[in-house]
Amino acid sequence: MFASLAEKSEEHILQDIHAGRLLALHLDDRGYRVPDWQLDSTKYLLTLVVLTHAEGADSWAAYQALATPTARLADRSPVEIVTAGTILDVGDMVCELLMSR
Repeated sequence: MFASLAEKSEEHILQDIHAGRLLALHLDDRGYRVPDWQLDSTKYLLTLVVLTHAEGADSWAAYQALATPTARLADRSPVEIVTAGTILDVGDMVCELLMSR
């Protein structure tokens, strides 16, 4: 489904997942699920910043850090508040959160 929404082949999506360019959650025998908010270019870039700078972070931990509201952001999630001008700042905050776990 994500592949069709992103207008890419499933093979290309799998390559992006394995290369660490796309956040995907592995659900055992049901395969991978990709959060659809990554279709938004700003949110995708935030995800890419987090995946690049928080090396070794579990995909579930990265997903939770990106999607869970936090008091530091007035009870909003990083993917809700990120803008083109704040990608690096929000990415740094998410990486700090991941490193502290």
